[in-house]
Amino acid sequence: MENQTKINDARNFMSRSKVIPESLKAKWLERIKYDSKVSIQDQVKELEDEVAEVSMGVTGKFPEGYKADDAANEVDADEVIDDVLNSLM
Repeated sequence: MENQTKINDARNFMSRSKVIPESLKAKWLERIKYDSKVSIQDQVKELEDEVAEVSMGVTGKFPEGYKADDAANEVDADEVIDDVLNSLM
């Protein structure tokens, strides 16, 4: 029964991904290692990173929705540069 729960979790995380194309979601479920020490959620994130790397290499930009959860944590590069320069003066 535990394995079925893991399969359902994988389907759930995969279906919620905004980065992995719909055409790959079902196929890439086969890439999830249910006996791994890496959580299923982290494995799906790794697949999202893979899609983003390919997208960046092909199109020069990340796919829409990639790292959307981290957007609030992003720092403006100009602000960092200003802060560093101000601290040196």
